[in-house]
Amino acid sequence: MDSVRYQSRNNREWVFANKSGKAPRNFQPKGINKAFECAGLKEYTLHDLRHNYASKMVRNGMTLYQVQYLLGHTNPSSTSRYSHLETAGISKEAAKIWNKK
Repeated sequence: MDSVRYQSRNNREWVFANKSGKAPRNFQPKGINKAFECAGLKEYTLHDLRHNYASKMVRNGMTLYQVQYLLGHTNPSSTSRYSHLETAGISKEAAKIWNKK
């Protein structure tokens, strides 16, 4: 599993840190599955949430490079699965540039 992280440019802290705050928290699948069950999300996995997060970021204007960074993907091809979502805003962006005075 990729590290679940987001490092800010200023303080480089992990969102899900261990007790020291200096490394990512170690997740136990059993605990995550129990949390999903308690939340009524029995049929979902942590990967489903990561995928949903990435999809929403791309649909709302983040570049694939930015999403790659947030997900911790070292290989751009891992993030390219979201590229079809990026095309929706391309026409709008092109029109903005074309119509600039």
